[in-house]
Amino acid sequence: GFGQFDVRILLTDKGLEEYWTVIQLALAYVKKMQELPICDRFFEELQQVTKISFDFKSKERALYTSNTLTRNLHLYPVEDIIAGPVLYQNYDPELIKKFINALQPENCNIFLLSKTFKDSLDLEEKWYNTKYSKEDISEKLKAIFEDSSNGFEYDVEQLNYPPVNQYLPKRLEVLPREGLPDQPSLILSEDGITAFFKQNTKFTEPKTAIYARFFINDLEIATRVDVQLKAKMWLDMFLEKFREEDYMASLSAISTSVGRDTSAIRLNASGFNDSVLAWTREVTKRLTSFKLEKEDEVLFLDKLEQTKKNLRNSMLDQPYQIGNRHLDSLLLTPYTPTKDKLAIIDSLTFEDMVQFGEEWFCKVYTEWIIGGNLTADEAKSFLKDIMEVMDKPKMSAEEIIQFTTSELAQGSRATYQETVLNEKDENSAVICYFQHKAADHNEQLVNDVLAQVIREPFYDVLRTKEQLGYLVWMTHVRHRDVEGFSGIIQSVVAGPVHLQNRVSTFLTEYQQKVEVLTEEEFKMIVEGVIAKNYPIDRTISQETVRYWSDILNREYMFDRVEIEKEILNKITKEQVITAFKEIFIDSPRRFDILM
Repeated sequence: GFGQFDVRILLTDKGLEEYWTVIQLALAYVKKMQELPICDRFFEELQQVTKISFDFKSKERALYTSNTLTRNLHLYPVEDIIAGPVLYQNYDPELIKKFINALQPENCNIFLLSKTFKDSLDLEEKWYNTKYSKEDISEKLKAIFEDSSNGFEYDVEQLNYPPVNQYLPKRLEVLPREGLPDQPSLILSEDGITAFFKQNTKFTEPKTAIYARFFINDLEIATRVDVQLKAKMWLDMFLEKFREEDYMASLSAISTSVGRDTSAIRLNASGFNDSVLAWTREVTKRLTSFKLEKEDEVLFLDKLEQTKKNLRNSMLDQPYQIGNRHLDSLLLTPYTPTKDKLAIIDSLTFEDMVQFGEEWFCKVYTEWIIGGNLTADEAKSFLKDIMEVMDKPKMSAEEIIQFTTSELAQGSRATYQETVLNEKDENSAVICYFQHKAADHNEQLVNDVLAQVIREPFYDVLRTKEQLGYLVWMTHVRHRDVEGFSGIIQSVVAGPVHLQNRVSTFLTEYQQKVEVLTEEEFKMIVEGVIAKNYPIDRTISQETVRYWSDILNREYMFDRVEIEKEILNKITKEQVITAFKEIFIDSPRRFDILM
């Protein structure tokens, strides 16, 4: 057998122009690793984290575990199929050095991929007729490798092992789990913060999960697309500068994420107790004090280029994806076409972003849930520390902007049609959206059952029997608090008007089949909804995110699972038939998007 060592680099336009500089830098790093002594400390850190992760491994699905073990049988003795791929058991610096020294220019292949080469490729592979070219660069690589610093503008002395990892787990004791509340409780509620906490009562793991949102109202961000685009750019630049910290966190078995929605930055982290708390404190400190400096202009230009490229590429997505974005934009926010967003981005300068950074994130309100292997006092102390680290003026909960969904008139029907810009895409698509209403709890669950009733027949008739397309589904959707259903078909054999008519005909004909469902069939459908909606929590993170969704929806129904199971078991076939007629037949609120 053999193995290979891959280095994958996503290039900017400038990086593509200077790809030999990028290759030289990569080879310089390899050469530097060969020159440095083997780092005992780095091996010990990896050994420590993998051993802890193995000892406190979360439960997994049986199918995933059995598949993994089956693959491992080909690679390890039977006694090592569980621990073999995970644990760093034997430290052998000579073997490590041997593998590092095997990275030589004579066994190095470089693949450079770009659409800009399409007119200069002279070969074609026989399976997919993909154009390519090849060149013997072995002597050039050898020359670079032998003297990687020759004529090189970067200081290769900066290349080294990662620093000491500040996120390594230290506190590993599992706290007692008996006699504790089995639902989250409110531990902080004051200007600037609302926080819920649940101490672990189920899992024998020294782990914690944190989910948070930072609400920001500055610069009328909720209604101004230009501010939203600047906020995205600002966060992209922050994340690039924070990337090394995230890398160190990943080496400590912390799963992290930072993103944003219309008027909030969201973050979450899960992993070992002190590691998660340390990362959350650091990202909050850096996030709330982040300022752009003059040397960040190159980073700005890179992110600007990437944002433009992403916007342009989004206009060439599959038709159903573009249609779904149109639907979300029309229902949830003031609609701004992608071409208008591009115009805003095209005029954006680094000076604009510097000024934006001074005027944005000035006042904040945070919302948290912490779940895991720590006490309520420890969680509260951590959050108090976070508020001091942030050092920002505080918003009140009443200042948070409450968004609404555009409601369609009863009995209304509208159609939006757009020509797909990608001339090479032969697909058409239709999204038939049927809005219900801001339903109460029972009605939401009736709609869950209705979705289960209609989903498989919709696919079977329009995909399997009529062969209209590979992408066919009917789904229950919720735009904030407004219920609805989307019937989606993407097809290369039929146009959008025909697809639209087939959705209408299917719904009309299927009404009779809903009415003749037997009680036994209906009971199995309800059981299917319960099994799908309420999977067993296998980790602290899964349990915490389930509670977090109730906080996001402002419902705070932390005993939702048992309540909803009880309601579902009482839903009748007649309730579902009534909902079907109301939503799809009698006086539907319908909006179709034809692509």
